[in-house]
Amino acid sequence: MKKYHKSFLFVPIGSKDEYMNHNLWKKFFRIEEFNTEGIGEVPVGHVAQGKQQRYNIMGQPVGKDYHGVVIENGRKILVK
Repeated sequence: MKKYHKSFLFVPIGSKDEYMNHNLWKKFFRIEEFNTEGIGEVPVGHVAQGKQQRYNIMGQPVGKDYHGVVIENGRKILVK
């Protein structure tokens, strides 16, 4: 439980109540809603040209050395 003690969880607008009532997610110290618009607007030009690009969950480009949740080829993956 300690790792949730000081952690923030950002969730899509309109879903906060669901997360607050879920057995796992309700452990987070603070749950805040944020606007997810723009995450779906990641350009795909690099992929089409054979250059793969990774983005963090805020839609910002990140390098190959980035660790955490990334968007790659339209899918969210965890990079350890």
